[in-house]
Amino acid sequence: MIARKSPSGPTIVLPSAVDTVQDGNSGADITIDWSEGPNHAVTLTAANVVIRQEGLPVGETAELTLKVTQDATGNRHAAFADAVTPGGSGITLSTAANKTDLLDLHWDGHVLLVTVRGLAFA
Repeated sequence: MIARKSPSGPTIVLPSAVDTVQDGNSGADITIDWSEGPNHAVTLTAANVVIRQEGLPVGETAELTLKVTQDATGNRHAAFADAVTPGGSGITLSTAANKTDLLDLHWDGHVLLVTVRGLAFA
């Protein structure tokens, strides 16, 4: 977290680019609140997971990272609601148990673009 003194005096604590918000287990549907910070982590715990977004600032841009980990069962699949992926056909994640994928998300102020940075980190 970054502590910053506001002009009126009190200290404001902001999420920093190095902090990762732990969103926990997904269930079948999870909403990522990007106003909490640009880096989030989630563990997929349902066969098919819908990932939703909120807290994206209209008219402003943002570079975001999502760390997605398979639970001990693995073979989980995820789809993004209201996001654009290369080719428009969604993203393919690794499915082995306990593997982690890194996703890059670019918010252009109106549209969220999602790409895979890396798959199957141990």
